[in-house]
Amino acid sequence: MGEAYALNQKLKGLVSEEDLKSLRRKLDEDEGQETNPKRQKQKQVK
Repeated sequence: MGEAYALNQKLKGLVSEEDLKSLRRKLDEDEGQETNPKRQKQKQVK
């Protein structure tokens, strides 16, 4: 969340959806395999 806050401050609140998605992907990659099972479960429910 720190990255998102810093980005938000730099852009003075102008954060696009693409930027948010990019940050989420980076966070997911940093967390590693912990988020992968959660995402797979969500996809199966849909």
